[in-house]
Amino acid sequence: MLLTAICTVSDVENIRQNLNILPNNFTIIRDLSLAQQEIKIQIESKPSKQNLYFRIQNILGGLTTGRCIIYCSGPSSCQELFNNLHENLPTVSIGLYHGELDGEQRKIAIRDWKISFGIGINVLDVHLIIHTTIPLSMTNLIQEIGRAEHDGTPSKSIVFYSRNDMRTLFYIIAQKEESLPQENDVTKKHSLIAQHLSWSKDISSEICRTCDNCLSSLSDKPIWKDFSTDVVMLLKITKEILALDIAAIYCKLKRAEEVGLSEIPIYNEPFEHKLRNKINTLFVIDDLCIKGFLISNFQLQKTSTSTGNYSFKPIIIGLGDNTEEEAKNITWQYCFK
Repeated sequence: MLLTAICTVSDVENIRQNLNILPNNFTIIRDLSLAQQEIKIQIESKPSKQNLYFRIQNILGGLTTGRCIIYCSGPSSCQELFNNLHENLPTVSIGLYHGELDGEQRKIAIRDWKISFGIGINVLDVHLIIHTTIPLSMTNLIQEIGRAEHDGTPSKSIVFYSRNDMRTLFYIIAQKEESLPQENDVTKKHSLIAQHLSWSKDISSEICRTCDNCLSSLSDKPIWKDFSTDVVMLLKITKEILALDIAAIYCKLKRAEEVGLSEIPIYNEPFEHKLRNKINTLFVIDDLCIKGFLISNFQLQKTSTSTGNYSFKPIIIGLGDNTEEEAKNITWQYCFK
């Protein structure tokens, strides 16, 4: 018997194949819905490092009941945040655990965790989960926020989001292609979680009324707008730029230096833009990449041998098959804050 709290359809099939179990000898028992809505999910725009630390200090200072778990992107950021909180919140009991601790340090950290909470690793009174960086995957997010609210007390998950964190994540996961949550997409976050883990016969989730986007939707009543013409225009621009630039660079043509991109025909083509700002435009481009209409790759370059820092550059390398025609047959609706 295998037991797990989180498992997608593809995960189950991989397990079955790796264990060489025939489909007829493989039985699955599970709930029909995973749309658990007890934990309030809140995504905040990530401020500068010092302001982030100050914000976390205020959050912890206002935590009157239960415990908090804070997830960072790596050992160095974990250590730095620990030092900051230890210095500025001397009355708060703070522990540290990350992958670069040696064996003895890990034993001490786990022992202190048990002693502090008076019980085992799966403590019941964790009421707050903080992510200083978006998790590596939706599965990681589900597992990590699931460590809260084991005692039935309403709990909260706060995720600090920044597009700049993408370079950190791609440094860690390199070319893995699992989409990441978007901060300004007015979508039910509990529905995204349920969708990620959903199976064919699962009960669809209604509005959750607990995540920040659902609460704002109830009060602000945002309107979904049709951006179909904008999507087609973005695909046309991508096609034109690639055709011009790749030819000029590959053939070492002089025009690659002399001709500005503003002079290509499509730049001056009359068009009424509905996407009014850079952030929303980048969001739609990201969505096109996730859906396969744009083919993207990522360039990582080491900037320092001493620190191990990398520069990150997203590159759109082409269009998917028949993307323009297929995009014209789809109604592209988005709802922006």
